[in-house]
Amino acid sequence: MFKSFKSKEELQQHGMMRVELQYCKFARSTPVKEFLGKGCQLWQLDSLYVPGNAPFVDSYKDIFRKGVKADMSEVDLDSMVIKYYSPDKIDGIINRATLVKPDGYEELVEWLKEGKHYNGFIVI
Repeated sequence: MFKSFKSKEELQQHGMMRVELQYCKFARSTPVKEFLGKGCQLWQLDSLYVPGNAPFVDSYKDIFRKGVKADMSEVDLDSMVIKYYSPDKIDGIINRATLVKPDGYEELVEWLKEGKHYNGFIVI
């Protein structure tokens, strides 16, 4: 279900992605509202991608649960806005994914473990 890429060229050749999971590289002291309001730079090489035809939301909505959008309200994974997941939510996501074992969970878990070094992650 998930894809990662080694170069921008490979990413561009692969075509349309439905979802990008991107590490939040802002300092932990940066207010969430501030960095969500700035948007993000798409197509990062250390991001994890979901192709357009993958059933990501159906498989993972109960695992990710709610994220935070720019106005600081909580939204579900199926909301069509950028959603932020703080570092303190990562272990819960990993535990639920490991328990449920949806398609691609191993790759997601490894990616999330690396995300602990950052200020969480966003889902675009």
